[in-house]
Amino acid sequence: MLKLFLCLSVCTLAVQGWFFDSDPRIDPHVELTAECNRLATQGACEFFEECLERRFPCGHRGFTIYVGQHFCRKVTSFMDQFTPAGKRWANGTGVCIANKLLPVYNSYASRCSDIADISARHDRMQCTCRG
Repeated sequence: MLKLFLCLSVCTLAVQGWFFDSDPRIDPHVELTAECNRLATQGACEFFEECLERRFPCGHRGFTIYVGQHFCRKVTSFMDQFTPAGKRWANGTGVCIANKLLPVYNSYASRCSDIADISARHDRMQCTCRG
């Protein structure tokens, strides 16, 4: 049931990104770090706020904080209630999502809509809704 809720929530919120594509380009506010790349490859929730949002700030209503970090922390808070298969799904989903966003983090400029668009793309949904 939680998996279905998360899948539907992310899919629904992703649609919002399709309507906001006129935002300006954001130059990086901080340098790239090996630590942030490591956090992303591990699917750590810290990647969203401490890395991606600091580098390309979109604010508390942007995808990074409003969706990415929010759902990462929500899933993590329920992790002890998951079965072993559920834990594998949650961990795999976190790694997949962060790795989809890693090229944005490593880029020289971005737009908030670019970050949100990743959430709307089919390959992004495969992270959350995979079998």
